[in-house]
Parts: sequence; C-alpha cells; structure tokens
Amino acid sequence: MTFDDIFAAAPIGARLAVSDGRPQPPERAVQRLRAWRSHNFEGPLEEKLEASESQPRRLKIRAVDQLGLTVSYTVAENVEHTFTLLD
Repeated sequence: MTFDDIFAAAPIGARLAVSDGRPQPPERAVQRLRAWRSHNFEGPLEEKLEASESQPRRLKIRAVDQLGLTVSYTVAENVEHTFTLLD
C-alpha cells in the first residue's frame, strides 16, 4: 500500500509493516543492518500528522528494536516506503 492508502485507511493502533524495498543485509554487517532496520519495521500506528506549511503529512509508528527498547519512527509522505496493514 502507498502512504496515501495507509493514511486514509489505517486507524490509530493498527499494526503496520513498513519497508523501503531493500533486501536485509547480513547479520555481520552491523551498521548496514542497523540502518536497514530503521527503514524496515513493524508496529502500531500511534499518530497521523497532517501537513503544515513546513512539513508534509507524517505517520508515527511505534516499534520494538532488537534490544527490546521501544522506538517511535516518523515516516513522511515524501519518503519512498511501502506499507502493509497487518490487522
């Protein structure tokens, strides 16, 4: 799904998977893997932010990283990602 589709259809709390389309690097490539995980994750939708004069529409998604820490990612509509509604 596109950003527009998810922004219109997904309710707050819905579980989303986000991907930038790149394949996952090997576990030994620690820095590349860390960067990949910041663009490929899943979690509940926390907030939909409307566009302002200085910023595009954004989605705020909560995810749990490899260490068990909760991280909130903000994905802007002008960044190339695909979305899957998991619920």
